[in-house]
Amino acid sequence: EGIAADIPTKEDRKAMKAQGIRLSDKAAVHAYLEAKRSAEAAEKQAAEQAAEEEARRQREQNPTAEDLLKAILQEMKNK
Repeated sequence: EGIAADIPTKEDRKAMKAQGIRLSDKAAVHAYLEAKRSAEAAEKQAAEQAAEEEARRQREQNPTAEDLLKAILQEMKNK
């Protein structure tokens, strides 16, 4: 993660070349790799949130016995 994170892969080098970033420009390479890491982290977080939302929706559609008992208890408290 530490040292290897600052070494561009073959795909990274191709992408940087396509964007016009020279490998000798260490600051630009570092900025590119940081942007790539932050984009990957954002994608991962979005995927996790989507999975959590889907799990919540599934649980609402198919409640467990515990969920049903909680709902019944809540109704009894409200009356």
